[in-house]
Amino acid sequence: MISSSLKQPIIHRYVSNYRGLSSLTWEGISISFIESTLIGICYFISLYFVGVLHLSIANAGMIMSCYGIGTIFGGSIGGTLSDLMSPRIVSIGNLLLQSIGFFTLMAANSPYILMIALLIIGFGSYGFITSNHTWTLLHSQQNQRLKTINILDASSNLGLGISGVIISLLSMESFHKLFLIAGVTLLSLTAYLALKYD
Repeated sequence: MISSSLKQPIIHRYVSNYRGLSSLTWEGISISFIESTLIGICYFISLYFVGVLHLSIANAGMIMSCYGIGTIFGGSIGGTLSDLMSPRIVSIGNLLLQSIGFFTLMAANSPYILMIALLIIGFGSYGFITSNHTWTLLHSQQNQRLKTINILDASSNLGLGISGVIISLLSMESFHKLFLIAGVTLLSLTAYLALKYD
């Protein structure tokens, strides 16, 4: 005999699984989604290096590797700092770093400056992921933390997917416009968290 819960529509059951999370938990999840949508630009940025700046594929690959190096250090240092101080403060700092990185991309032509910008963005991105996960889990009840982790991951993946659509629509006009939108949005998130921080 089929239980009544299985007779419910799949979407209804899926949504009901995530009910009961606190407003602060949802705040962390929402900010994670927005940040992931913006950071997804970096997965397509080699098109900008080769197609707009006319860098060689080798140089574009070297610049992109700096993003990867930044993520390694950002995740490690972000986790360490989140143990030593409020993860909220660490998140604020990492969002600010990402904003600075995107604003730098708008003005940079030198491969060396581009490498530094991607290093900063990678560091800030994974530093934020670590600190925001920590902060969000701290505001989740013990029996809801698995749900929180699942939806944090889902929101990040959804954000990355949506970023591909955004880039396909806006990159034809200007990558600089994408960098400006990302920089301003990340700076706004930084200000929001800083003003709301208690």
